[in-house]
Amino acid sequence: MNNFKDSLKEHFKDIQLSDDQFKQLQEIEVKKPRFTRSQFFLMGTAVAALLLAVVFTQVQSQSSQTMLGNIASEIAYNHAKQMRPEIFSSDIQEVSAFLGKLDFNLVAPRLLASKSWELIGARYCAIGGKIAAQLRLKHVKSGRVYTLYEAHLPDDLSEKEILASFEKSGSHVRVWEEKGLLMGIAGPDALASLD
Repeated sequence: MNNFKDSLKEHFKDIQLSDDQFKQLQEIEVKKPRFTRSQFFLMGTAVAALLLAVVFTQVQSQSSQTMLGNIASEIAYNHAKQMRPEIFSSDIQEVSAFLGKLDFNLVAPRLLASKSWELIGARYCAIGGKIAAQLRLKHVKSGRVYTLYEAHLPDDLSEKEILASFEKSGSHVRVWEEKGLLMGIAGPDALASLD
């Protein structure tokens, strides 16, 4: 094997580049790879994490909409039953005191601040298997009766996600968050035209 190495050394010892060949060789731009393996791996990991975040957000949004749809269906169902209030009163404080078993404080929603609405009474109900308040309201101008629901905000929903309108079982239902509670109102028509 040494003979081969020695022969090779002897052969290349006599070969030399000309000055022009040497200059050309120096001018050749050595192209380095754009990314090292670790950089490529980090970029791939970042892209994968971004894709997972997008997919998770989409799934979360779809599950929130499904949950809101289920809540709206339950609200429409309860509204359609037209259960008699357990207390008849137009005073939210009196209603709140009567519904003392609630594990949250009943609040007067912005809707009641308008003189267009009148509180008729209230009763207990359940939304998502949890205790809730069902308030019967009358729209003064139209005379139509609506049902307002107040419940704990489900853990799976954030305050930012809640604002939706549905038509369920012949009732128009609007769901929103107010003062940290889940609110829902059901009635015979869309509330957009009602003040």
